[in-house]
Amino acid sequence: MTLSTVTVASAGNPSAWIIPFYNDVYESSASCQAALPAVQAATQADPDTGVQAVASTSCMEVGSVPYNFDIAETELTVAQWVAFLNTVDPLGSNRHHLWDAPESSAVWPKFGSINRNLKAPLGQRYYVASSAWANKPYNSADFSRAARFANAAQNGTVLSKKTSPVTTVSGQQLQVTTYTVRLSSKTETGMYTMKNRKATRNSKTGFMISSQNEWIKAAYYDPNGGGKFSYWDYPTNPGLYVNCPVDTSGCSTGEQPVATQLDVNGNVTNAGTQPLATFESLPGSAPDWCPQPFTAAQCSQTPVPLFPAYGGNVSSVGQALTRSPWGTLDQGGNVVEITDTIAPPPKLSDPSIVWRRWHGGVVTATAYQMWLSAVGVTPQTIPGYSINPFRGIRLVVQGTK
Repeated sequence: MTLSTVTVASAGNPSAWIIPFYNDVYESSASCQAALPAVQAATQADPDTGVQAVASTSCMEVGSVPYNFDIAETELTVAQWVAFLNTVDPLGSNRHHLWDAPESSAVWPKFGSINRNLKAPLGQRYYVASSAWANKPYNSADFSRAARFANAAQNGTVLSKKTSPVTTVSGQQLQVTTYTVRLSSKTETGMYTMKNRKATRNSKTGFMISSQNEWIKAAYYDPNGGGKFSYWDYPTNPGLYVNCPVDTSGCSTGEQPVATQLDVNGNVTNAGTQPLATFESLPGSAPDWCPQPFTAAQCSQTPVPLFPAYGGNVSSVGQALTRSPWGTLDQGGNVVEITDTIAPPPKLSDPSIVWRRWHGGVVTATAYQMWLSAVGVTPQTIPGYSINPFRGIRLVVQGTK
């Protein structure tokens, strides 16, 4: 496996204070607390998005990281996940539920990116459903799956580590460090001990899932002081902290990025327009494609009867070309990304379920999911999970393994 990363420096950067899903940022706890009563009144009276009514109820400190780290330039791809599956599950027995039938093109033609053939040779039983999927983000992740991938990398062998300059679409020079790793078949221990229900990192060095603060810093913190209090509103551009009517008309007044346009294979065709992200610029306008040679009728099939068909699909990783302040790609839109940060459970939820933070927005959502304040939660393991095909993984590397 090869993993290209960018370095996030400025250790000990200042925090951002936010009110979840309310589009603003505050310099201190005091200023956030002072603003909170008026924000609560406004979001209870007229929430937009609707999630504000339940989420915009307290202040939260995010984004400060006391160390430097490398973070993956892009989301983990389908091809990388297939290589992992064949390494850790050469028989295709699926012991640890790393694959679901709806991930196959036979069950879900539009979103099925990985097929399984139990008659294939050992170590080749999982394969990319079509060439168009190879460089798309792996889209059926949860914490349990992501942690096992991190363990396979942590227990594996780093074959090489090379740093090279890259010229970005804006003309800036960026240093990209690429790790070549031979994955291990060991998935149950390593960076995370999977038998622990609330697994956390076992080491400060190696391969791991990004934490909430690492993810936010890489996406939004501008060491040059751009944005507001050095935090961008979007991972693609500083934007303006405006609470737009995103449920009806998007957020052009907040300088949201432009939406990608995709060809029949999900490749970006308008990368010359910047800044760019794969999301709904207006409700119901998600970038979309369906693998060839499926018909329109096949593309509307779903794995569960009466389950609504999604209007929208992911783009090839990195092709939007728009980078965060540190040089990451696609942290805004495409798929939402799991972190390893444990979150308080929502009210009235099953107390046996462990919840994790996630960030980034999906192709079928409007700009609000890309805001700095969009700090969502998700169960760390979800039965029947793959009927939601928009959840991805971004790894972090610390130190020299």
